[in-house]
Amino acid sequence: MKINKIMSNNIKSSIFTAFNNFFIKYSTNEYFITEKPIKNNIDVYHYHRPNLEDRLMPNSIVTVHHDLEDNDPWFDSSNFIDRYREAGHVVCLNTLQQDILKKYDIVNTSVIPHGYRDDLFRIKKLRLYDETKKISLGIISKRYARRVKGEAYLLELIKRLDSDKFKFILVGNSRNEDATLLSKFGFEVEVFENLPYELYPEVYTQIDFLLIISLFEGGPANLPEALASGVPVIANNIAMVKDMVQDNKNGILLNGSYDNDIKKLNLLLNNNGKLFNQLQKNLQKRQNIITWQEVVEKYEKVYTKVGKKQ
Repeated sequence: MKINKIMSNNIKSSIFTAFNNFFIKYSTNEYFITEKPIKNNIDVYHYHRPNLEDRLMPNSIVTVHHDLEDNDPWFDSSNFIDRYREAGHVVCLNTLQQDILKKYDIVNTSVIPHGYRDDLFRIKKLRLYDETKKISLGIISKRYARRVKGEAYLLELIKRLDSDKFKFILVGNSRNEDATLLSKFGFEVEVFENLPYELYPEVYTQIDFLLIISLFEGGPANLPEALASGVPVIANNIAMVKDMVQDNKNGILLNGSYDNDIKKLNLLLNNNGKLFNQLQKNLQKRQNIITWQEVVEKYEKVYTKVGKKQ
């Protein structure tokens, strides 16, 4: 099949580039990645920024990459819904997106989450609780000016967290700002603002928990990476977290109440690290996640369903 992946503008995105490269690597389909649609001899049109289009081509699918509840005007649902209605199929990253689209009577949907690179990420060596060592929390994401990644929440969290018991590893652009703040509150912190992706697996071996405190997410992509690395997740119950994380099974679900969330984090220190150890042991086996090759295979089934009959 001939697939036209339409980016709708010429702004480069490392996330979209990596996403598209997985299709080129793992699929036998022929891909044409363009700013605007190719008008002839295309079986399926795959849109990633449908809000920038006035109308979709026939035989089209759309991937919902953002949180449909995001309050940023750029992501307002009115910019997307009409295009979703036109699509032959809408691929969601999580069931929360799918449920929201049902409210708009958009039901030609499926859920295909982000995957992980199985050539990079492996289950790390089990580390059990040691009261002489601090628990390492990792934040792996770019810092945004509008603080959508939970930076305001982080401030309230560290006001209540014991710096003698916890430390931080930060990865992502502009995370030096958070590193400075954490240092002021007495936390041991390491920061890597421009870390090559191939070195991310090493980061996951150094952290005990991935901290996801975003207000809005489509993914995030670091969630399956952490689970594939044997790292439990401490997260707000958003986006793919709702589908992949079970409270006290492979992570800890937060509810946004600072005091209640701190109580849950402090449980990791209790009973000689009983909860800490259980979560680490549970992550020694593969979780409810798929590889990028499996992601592509699922998309190929959608392409076949939507594409022209030859």
